[in-house]
Amino acid sequence: MRTHGGFIQHHFSCSVLGLTHNYHMKSNAGKLGLSNTAFSIKSNAGKLGLSNTAFSIKSNAGKLGLPSTTFGAKSGAGFTILEVIIVVGIVLIVIATVLPRFLDPSSVGGDRTADDAYDLAHLFSVAQSLAQSSSDNDHWGIHLIGGSTADCGSTTIVDCAVLYKGRSYTSRDTGYDQIFVLSGSNSFASVEDADFYFNKRNAFMQDLVSILPRPVARFAFAASSTVDITGNGHDGSFIDGGYYATTTGCSLDSSCFYFDAFCSTSGTRCSLTSAENADDCSPAGGICQGSYISVPDDMSLRASQFSVTAWVRPDHVSTEGGITGLAIIGKTDLGAGWLVYNDPATSKLCFYTTSQSYKICSDSILTVGQWYHVAATLSSTGMHYIYVNGVRYGPSTSLAFSAPTTALSIGATTDPGYYWHGLIDEAAYYDSTLTQQQVQLMAKYTHPTSTAGFEGVAWPIYITDGPHKATLRIFSDGAAVINENSL
Repeated sequence: MRTHGGFIQHHFSCSVLGLTHNYHMKSNAGKLGLSNTAFSIKSNAGKLGLSNTAFSIKSNAGKLGLPSTTFGAKSGAGFTILEVIIVVGIVLIVIATVLPRFLDPSSVGGDRTADDAYDLAHLFSVAQSLAQSSSDNDHWGIHLIGGSTADCGSTTIVDCAVLYKGRSYTSRDTGYDQIFVLSGSNSFASVEDADFYFNKRNAFMQDLVSILPRPVARFAFAASSTVDITGNGHDGSFIDGGYYATTTGCSLDSSCFYFDAFCSTSGTRCSLTSAENADDCSPAGGICQGSYISVPDDMSLRASQFSVTAWVRPDHVSTEGGITGLAIIGKTDLGAGWLVYNDPATSKLCFYTTSQSYKICSDSILTVGQWYHVAATLSSTGMHYIYVNGVRYGPSTSLAFSAPTTALSIGATTDPGYYWHGLIDEAAYYDSTLTQQQVQLMAKYTHPTSTAGFEGVAWPIYITDGPHKATLRIFSDGAAVINENSL
């Protein structure tokens, strides 16, 4: 090694087969006004393993007024102790310099978690493109597999993602499988053996994470659409469409629906129809007019046990001080059936089945302008709960429940009336009873965000190698967000 300034020179040679060792170091510190020092070691061990060793040190400290020093030693019987110490010191310096690079994964390919996240995002985009073009007239999806061999096309246990054709991984056409194996020691964390597919009708993604049941109907309200993005065909339509608006800053998306209702004579905000409450729309003879979404009845929407979820934001306070706006989602027939609604007298969210005699309400009072995740569940035994931001209230027990054959309504009752005032987004209907853990996961991972262009977020997909982690979020419109080094 030689420095350009002429300050230090090192020479090191080693003939392994000849066992000849030469070490030479010279320090020329003249430019600093310091002493010149010469140091040399020579070892010639020949092919017989015997060594001749010469060792000398010379120090010229004249410039500092110090005496020059010369030290010499010679041995013909092997390495001297000092020589061994010096060699060991050099080896330790080399090890200390080089070893960390071998231990650091970045020196042999680097942190590959982010690279895998980007590659996986690309695989999702391929699935969406295939669904959007109705390739082979079918849906396309991605299945995540944790710790497998044959399913990942590998002879060793790895984590992988499979691009497949079909509505689900179990019913797919295996002839179309494309397998992406995570790099090195990378693996999925938290989410494994999960399905995500893009619907061929609208190219929106439906998440089928194993910890959640699949909804019978789901309305993301993306791009002012009332389409059921599950592909089950439960598309809704607006009734009295002049009293709603598409707005921004909604759950998971930059767009959702704003519901409202006004009196035809006074223009004041109202909730009830004049036939049910003449005082709600004055002067006399006025009609409360509002908008709501109607989803045609179907046997699959009449489950004896079910759950409904939605994000809501109340936006108005009544003259009595309570939150105006009543119905969020329900199937009612002259008071029978079921309904998730706001009680204007208490500003609390409630859920009733069969009749209002069997209802359960939250303890929390709603605040204008604040988003709430609301869920309501009914079990096969008649136990029903309401959840607000993942907090469960109940249970209450209803009589034998029989769902009415009326339409599913969002933003008002089926009658109609009891109009909601504010925002509703991400409404869904399940033909099973969601658990508290499942509801809490929904409330946590689908929290409202004003990120433009995204709708219907899937659960976060974590890719980790231990010291590093990348987080991938795929939204139902195909957009992807990747956070690198998110551990």
